[in-house]
Amino acid sequence: MYICGCNYPQDSSEQNKDLRFFWLRKAVDSGYEEACNNLGVCYDCAIGTERSYFRANKLYLRAIEHNDDATAFYNYGLNNFYGNGLGKNESLAKKLFLKARIRGSEHARDFLKEHYGIDKSIGIEFSDSSEAVIFDYDGITS
Repeated sequence: MYICGCNYPQDSSEQNKDLRFFWLRKAVDSGYEEACNNLGVCYDCAIGTERSYFRANKLYLRAIEHNDDATAFYNYGLNNFYGNGLGKNESLAKKLFLKARIRGSEHARDFLKEHYGIDKSIGIEFSDSSEAVIFDYDGITS
């Protein structure tokens, strides 16, 4: 089900978007946790369904909890940064982007560089004018 859903591109016809949503929803409903982030994107971007930041954020959190999903950390960070379905919380967003980066997200790396001026390797200590952040592989301490 998950693979069927992922085989339909996000930017394709409306019918394909509907099928993408249908199969990803079936996968999540069947307990396939790895599909949570992808289904969250469907709700976040109105792919095959109406936009629901509430549902998207709930699915991102589920993907973070069950799969430690780097992309879910990044997506949830974006919604915190912009206030989509949540109160705008740039401090939490920054921590989420850092966690996504630790887990290998190149999108998070680019976002951190562009919005926070952070352009450092993982695993080192750095300072960004107001706080020191130390990367570790279990989380972030500051």
